[in-house]
Amino acid sequence: MKTKLLFLFSFAITTLAAQQTYNLGWSTTGDSVDQQLSIEVGDTVIWTWGPGTHNLAQIGDNTEPGFAEGYFSQGHEYSHTFTTVGAHDYQCDPHPSSMYGTITVTNPPVDSETLIAVWDFVNGSTAGVIGDSFTTPTSNTSLGWLKSGDQSGASDPHSVVQSGKNGFSAGFLPGIDFTSADLVDGKLHVSITYNNIDLSGADAIQQIFLKGAGNPNYANNHRMVGLKLTHDAANSDIKVESIVTNNGIQYGGSKDQGGLGNSAIYSEQITLGTTMDFTNGTSSFWVGSPGENATNPYGLTMATNDVNQSTNWNANTVAMAPSAVLKLLQFNSKNGTGSVEVDQVKISTGSYENTVAQGDAEEFPTATTGDTYSVTLPYSDAGSSTFVVSSSAGTVGGDNPSSTANGDITVTGIPVGTDITITMDDTASGGICNLSTTITSPDCTPQTPDLEFKGIMDLNVGGAGFDGNGGKAVHLVATADIPSLNIYGIGIANNGGGTDGLEIPLNYGTLLVGSRSNVSSGDNILLIRSATAMQAYFEGCYDNFDVVIEFGGGLSFNGDDAFTLYMNGTLNSTSGLVETFGDVNVDGSNTAWDHEDSWAYKVNGIWTYGGKNCTDGGAATNSLSDCPYPFCISLPAYDWTGNVDTAWEEDGNWAGGSVPDSASDVTIAAGLTNYPIVSSDASANSVSVATGATLTISSDGSLTTTGDFTNTGTVTMNSDSQEFSSLIVGGTSTGDIDYNRFVNEYSEPGDDNIQWDLVGSPVDGLEISTFANDNPSLATSGDYYAIGTYDNSSQLWTNYTSATSSGVNFDMGLGYQMATSVVSSTAASSSSFNSGNTAWPYNVVGSLASDGNNGEAQTFEINVRSLPAGGANYRVYKTTANGGDFFGNATALTLGVNTITVTSSGFNRTVKLQVSSGDIAFNSLIVNGVMLHGESVSESVAASSSFATTANATYTHVVTGCLANDGNNGQAQTFEINITSLPAGGADYRIYRTTANGNYTSGATALSLGANTINVAAATFARTVKVQVTSDAIEYDSLIVNGQTLFDGTFSGSVLSFEGSVATATQNQAITDNSGSGGDYWNLVSNPYPSYLNLNDTSDATNNFVTENGVSVYGWNSGSTGAYTVYNQISPTPNTAQYIAPGQGFFVSAASASSVSFTKAMQTTSGSDDFVSGRMDGSFTYFYLNLNEGDDLIANSMFYFGDGLGYGYDAGYDAEAFSQSTKIMSRMLEGNVGLGMQVNAMPTEALDDSTVIPLDINQTAGTAFSIGLADVFNLAENVEVYLEDTEMQTFTDLKAGDYTISTENDLSGVGRFYLVFGTNSLGGNTMDESYITIYKPLDEDYISIEGLLNIQNAKVKLYNILGQEVLNTALKTNQSVQRISTTELAAGVYVIKLQADNAVISKKLIIN
Repeated sequence: MKTKLLFLFSFAITTLAAQQTYNLGWSTTGDSVDQQLSIEVGDTVIWTWGPGTHNLAQIGDNTEPGFAEGYFSQGHEYSHTFTTVGAHDYQCDPHPSSMYGTITVTNPPVDSETLIAVWDFVNGSTAGVIGDSFTTPTSNTSLGWLKSGDQSGASDPHSVVQSGKNGFSAGFLPGIDFTSADLVDGKLHVSITYNNIDLSGADAIQQIFLKGAGNPNYANNHRMVGLKLTHDAANSDIKVESIVTNNGIQYGGSKDQGGLGNSAIYSEQITLGTTMDFTNGTSSFWVGSPGENATNPYGLTMATNDVNQSTNWNANTVAMAPSAVLKLLQFNSKNGTGSVEVDQVKISTGSYENTVAQGDAEEFPTATTGDTYSVTLPYSDAGSSTFVVSSSAGTVGGDNPSSTANGDITVTGIPVGTDITITMDDTASGGICNLSTTITSPDCTPQTPDLEFKGIMDLNVGGAGFDGNGGKAVHLVATADIPSLNIYGIGIANNGGGTDGLEIPLNYGTLLVGSRSNVSSGDNILLIRSATAMQAYFEGCYDNFDVVIEFGGGLSFNGDDAFTLYMNGTLNSTSGLVETFGDVNVDGSNTAWDHEDSWAYKVNGIWTYGGKNCTDGGAATNSLSDCPYPFCISLPAYDWTGNVDTAWEEDGNWAGGSVPDSASDVTIAAGLTNYPIVSSDASANSVSVATGATLTISSDGSLTTTGDFTNTGTVTMNSDSQEFSSLIVGGTSTGDIDYNRFVNEYSEPGDDNIQWDLVGSPVDGLEISTFANDNPSLATSGDYYAIGTYDNSSQLWTNYTSATSSGVNFDMGLGYQMATSVVSSTAASSSSFNSGNTAWPYNVVGSLASDGNNGEAQTFEINVRSLPAGGANYRVYKTTANGGDFFGNATALTLGVNTITVTSSGFNRTVKLQVSSGDIAFNSLIVNGVMLHGESVSESVAASSSFATTANATYTHVVTGCLANDGNNGQAQTFEINITSLPAGGADYRIYRTTANGNYTSGATALSLGANTINVAAATFARTVKVQVTSDAIEYDSLIVNGQTLFDGTFSGSVLSFEGSVATATQNQAITDNSGSGGDYWNLVSNPYPSYLNLNDTSDATNNFVTENGVSVYGWNSGSTGAYTVYNQISPTPNTAQYIAPGQGFFVSAASASSVSFTKAMQTTSGSDDFVSGRMDGSFTYFYLNLNEGDDLIANSMFYFGDGLGYGYDAGYDAEAFSQSTKIMSRMLEGNVGLGMQVNAMPTEALDDSTVIPLDINQTAGTAFSIGLADVFNLAENVEVYLEDTEMQTFTDLKAGDYTISTENDLSGVGRFYLVFGTNSLGGNTMDESYITIYKPLDEDYISIEGLLNIQNAKVKLYNILGQEVLNTALKTNQSVQRISTTELAAGVYVIKLQADNAVISKKLIIN
């Protein structure tokens, strides 16, 4: 029973108070211990970092969105505006005992809405409330003129149905006295809530008006404000218009607010309203409430130019006359047979509150629809005159005081919630009594049904003495404590003949077990036909029912009958209906709910069935039955049922009603309709997949077992170019799995795409030839498969053939190169190209003049894979302003990406790209940002790690170009984003940047589909530059900031299926060490598990690949540069967790090792960032030296400074370059054996004036390049960083700008360029040991001396261990690297002395 949450209650709504800002410190100095702050929603807290490096992490319930900040040093500020009520705990992860606190957020105080009048409708009746501060000339507060129509077809009981021409324009509301002075802020709100609108009748119109009087220029009853609904047949919707005013109180016409729905009928609940603002002279239209215009949650399709517009009144000054009153409310329909169901009409002022929820009528907490109460009023000493007895509501009865001296007057049928006044009056007959009394309505708390169906049984139980009907029963369950079952009952609808209402009250029958009173929540109630039959059949399970009632032959039904459950019902009445099983008007034979000689059983709200006639086998007991009743069998709690769908994460899919955890033993049986798909992180103790059953782990899912994993069915694991599924088995694994691993497409020369993937098998026991034959998408060339191994001695790849792969299994932990087949098309075969003329036989359309393109610029991008003999051309065709044709010049197409741009014009036009041959092959075609051929992977701003959230409600996300403290010196900034999808209504961006003395934000600019390039001009000072966007639903497949690719989704490829067993033990892979290779022995290995691995100590402090093996990982960069990136404890970014994907191949190099190990402890479920306290928690500094050619980054080298590191090789931190011809490298300051380092890690003390680091630069003559700082972190202001060019004898302050040069000769090796901290310089011809490197390369027959570029008259002497001089030679002048042969020298220990400019450098060498 429902009625409205409206009468006699306050109308308070929540509005934000003035927002406050609070400032807190954040350091280990004592100001951050147990910070406690209580604030309100909308308040902002700012933390300022003190000494050290800290983060701020939300802990506990994590309910406050975006409340977290990464690692920063002293002076950093973090600001967060809180939006969620509750206690939000936080801490600094490295310092949890000294830096923690709680922010307690509460709602701000509320403002109130002032009610003028409101009318609510329930089951066709009307009731009204007039606000406390307002009066009417009469006591009639109902809308008697709003006549009730036929309520039988009402879609919602909380409405009054009105239909027919002029159906309710006959009466008006009596005047309510108020003037403009009564209005809060001068605003008057009028709203109407519809539950259904049907304007299908011809010319149907519905209108509601407020009319008023008091303006001296006009007569009474002029329209003030209102709404109008019309069926707009031309647009197939319902036209919504708001009534606006002129001169404050005169009708000023209607304003089109757009279309509602897509037909003449709108069946969703919607609240429409208008507001008159007498202070500002405007009237406005809104949906839901005045503040919901922008979001429009109710689905109104607004008109193009009239969206939520306010209309100014014509008069310069607008004011209601002091005597103005609201005269009437008119609601009418005309010119048609349409109808509406009205839920509520309300007039108010102040802060409007929508008191009717979207799509659902709210309920009274105290009164229920249809409930009434009665009053008995005793009287005495009457009977001597004629009395008139009346009541303001209800029916008067009882004794008649005109004839009975002493008695009782009764009033019955008074609606609950209605107070009444009873009057006894005999003055009309000459008496002196005129008595009255007021009765206040009692509260009536509605009862909610706390009983529901659990099962229906039509069991053919069999056995001697049973007639086959003894197995009929109804199973109920209590969902809450029930004082008495006697208020409930059931009905049976036999053979689809409709319901007879309540037929079997639960106070009938013989109580056999338990009590009908004080039933507890969860109790099971069994209604049975035969106790003897059911006790024998259920055996001991019979005792599991808490209440048993026997009804004998009264419980008569078959398996095709429907059931109804009632509460507080009346015998043979349908009132109080709670639940229905089946369809009372349908014979259930052969329907989904047919349970003949079987059962129906409800699990988590879903009915399951035993199967028709499943008990006909003659089993005497439930335990022996082929289809035992589920309540009476001991199903393991974690048997998969799939009752709801395929989601592992759905409780209703499991026999026990809850999702498994790490202690659960999971069984997945055969013969089911739905089988599980894991799409998140799942766990179990053990998993068993039966023959014929399936288990799928999607690319974003993982499954971890602490025990065994057994599969005799089918287990499939999936991946794509961005995500990989994971399976971690803690015990033993039995049976094979299929891992579908994404592998890139093979590309030919001239293509900008990646050519190969480095991949290993994530399963064991897989033969290579079987794998090749089972994967038709694997690329082939003749007899060769696109599967190759790497020979680190010859540095060559060897691909397998059908012959060499037969009988050879993938080596677990070994890496391979693999590629899938290219998916190409030709101009002749592509549906994107149209036929043309003989010379230009094919064309692709950019725009047509008829599509209203307004001459926008057009862009064509085609990635050409092959050209016909002699090549092929393209030209641009476009129409001109006067309707003519223009043809561009023929231009040769080239292999790779061809971008053709046609500039914009000021008129509609056709633009096409014509090509000269149909044999042009391509694998990507993008026209105006839309991919017509090819594949790309997009990510959303919400899911992107490149975008950060903001506290700004409009510009919610931001991507950073540079920060003022990174030493950027105001360089120009460029943001390039290729958008593939925009939210409804589009999205904007704006530029934020700091200025020399403040902040600047640009205006909003709309983002468009396709390429968006945002340029910010250079400045002369260090600054912060960011791009902010208005939506996290923006999707893109490319994001490039200042030339650095942050996301590239333009991968193409296919999945290759690896079928084999799961490795559960440590896997060791033999490698060749680098001790005698000169840095060239690289080993290709791979992750042998079907799960991610922790790579560095930020992902796991101990159990990670780098710590375990003391190596660095060289992974293939999936960007367009096709280079290798170093991954170790600090690279590419310190304190960033790194992971190795399942089956991922990568190179390693070790100075002294024979194998690398992959352990079970390294396994993890995903590649998300889990920051763990470790070695890098202290203060550290790093930066990169970038070598650029123009705007293109060619190569970079990382320099890292931290406590506990040395000048020599630090395992897991230092890393040599993968190729010793890399454009820029550096050398270690100790233990240098001639290897160029890509990552050079040193102690913090190296950041002083005494440190000089040799740079190894390799560059072709005549190519201009620049060297500069990038990604600078925590570099102190007083540390000077210079690049010294010893040939030019120049120092360049890299903190002030890049060093740019173009050399006449090729550059190779060290000796010319040095990284210098401070101004420590050679000057002219001074020899300084800091610049000179002397070493004997491993397995080479020479001594290398580097750094002598400007040294004159240098000599070298070599002494053996006896002090005898064995070599004396002069060195060449102006040569940076010099070599001295050792072929004539015996193995042993020697001392070398380098002498020049009266300076001597001595060093001990070992020659072997």
